[in-house]
Amino acid sequence: FGRINTNYADKYLLSASIRREGSSRFGANNKWGWFPAVSLGWRVAGEDFMEDYPWVDDMKIRAGFGVTGNNLGSDLRSVAMLSNGGTFWYNGAYVYTYGVSQNVNPDLRWEKKYEYNVGIDFSYYESRIYGSFDVYYRQTRDLLWDYEVPTPPYQYPTLLANAGQMDSYGIELAISGVPVKTGNWTWVTTPTISFNRNYITKLSDPDKGFNYKETTSGGVGENGIMNTNTQLITEGEPVGAFYGYKFAGFKNDGTWMFQTPAGGYKTGDAVSEGDRQIIGNAQPLFTYGWNNTIRWKNLDVSLFFRGVFGNDVLNVTRWAYGPQSSASTNVFLKDAVGSKVVYSDKGHFSDYYLEDGSYLKLDNLTVGYNFKFNENKYVENLRVYLTAQNVFTVTKYSGQDPEVNTTSVWDSGIDYPDFYPTVATVLLGVNLTLF
Repeated sequence: FGRINTNYADKYLLSASIRREGSSRFGANNKWGWFPAVSLGWRVAGEDFMEDYPWVDDMKIRAGFGVTGNNLGSDLRSVAMLSNGGTFWYNGAYVYTYGVSQNVNPDLRWEKKYEYNVGIDFSYYESRIYGSFDVYYRQTRDLLWDYEVPTPPYQYPTLLANAGQMDSYGIELAISGVPVKTGNWTWVTTPTISFNRNYITKLSDPDKGFNYKETTSGGVGENGIMNTNTQLITEGEPVGAFYGYKFAGFKNDGTWMFQTPAGGYKTGDAVSEGDRQIIGNAQPLFTYGWNNTIRWKNLDVSLFFRGVFGNDVLNVTRWAYGPQSSASTNVFLKDAVGSKVVYSDKGHFSDYYLEDGSYLKLDNLTVGYNFKFNENKYVENLRVYLTAQNVFTVTKYSGQDPEVNTTSVWDSGIDYPDFYPTVATVLLGVNLTLF
């Protein structure tokens, strides 16, 4: 590891570093990797021409590039492995058999993330307004994946190898302000917003024989009814793409209607696998937050809001126990009563079960009061506070909670029925300061 930092006139900044890092988990040919990083900064507020703008306290423009590595999550993935294959009768006794259960891959290497970013930090009007603005582009190369390989020459039909690539980009903005600052009142507010997207750009390496096949994931099976995959991992689509039929409504007799990729329509009993298409995405269009601290004399109030917008959530509970539940089902939702929806089409996953997962949450609310004891030689300060977490959620989602996992490659945005609901917590506390 090595690093160089330079600072010229407190205006021109440079930081560069390089790492050489190894892991025994990788193949014999690629246990080590180089990880450089460099960042440049220009403190514009230090330039002479900024004297004409006295309201600018500080302003810095920066740019950076860096490479980081992702290690394997388990040991012994690059070596050949044997596993017990059962027993057979030999020479008057049962003998254990062993077979190859994992191929050797001496070229297994680091999964690397290349990131480029530019940004600006600013502070105006004696720090009454300050914040940062960032734009980034990230390319993850040598993604690790289990590929189907021919036997021979391989001894086992799958091989963990590096062949994929994913591109991510985003914009992040954070602004803090002090709208009110008087003798008794102070209000500090910090809104933030982030736009982030990702796309799988490569999953195959034909020159090495690693040919990726489109894979469906997020398998769902509840109430003994559905047993189907709900998401598609494929080149050109983001992680978390829902894959199924496009719902087009019900006929008067309760028959399901679906729209085909070509624009036509089919009933539920006529659709085929080729009629499935991308019907939604678990990744939000943007995430946001809003933190506030308000003080009046000895009273202080803090509120933290956060939320997401523009994502889809698969409501598995509605799928399993909704209007298309069978007559013998003992547990079902209220709108299942008297439903005429054709039950036989229940297993067809469609965007009928996808809901808008946008939400706004009051994540934390704290109210406190400080009692001063200026005349008391034993007690300096007494603070009493009340803190509430997960206070309320504003959403159109009909399930228990729209906040579900959105980071998994396999089942992002799926609200399973066995999800333990988030709870509200209220805490009353006292802080006592003695001399």
